[in-house]
Amino acid sequence: MNKNVLILLQEEIRKLRDEQEQFKEEIKRLRDVHKKETEEMDNLKKEVKAVNEEIERLKAENRRKNIIVQGLEIRSANNPKELKAKMENFIEKRN
Repeated sequence: MNKNVLILLQEEIRKLRDEQEQFKEEIKRLRDVHKKETEEMDNLKKEVKAVNEEIERLKAENRRKNIIVQGLEIRSANNPKELKAKMENFIEKRN
């Protein structure tokens, strides 16, 4: 009877070791996945930062190109030719 108990215990220990090995492999796989995902997230953060910086640069550039003219009444700035003509006429009147 002692021998049977010993054999059962040995089998149980073997099963536990096998399970433990499987868990170790799964943990290693999950760590690798986590590392890859973290690297990808870091790369995406860098890309977002670069895009945001470019947007801010373009906004600043756009603000520098805007001209504010006081005293000129414009009903619609959607027609570039009309806007150009009104601006030229306004400048001629001022000179």
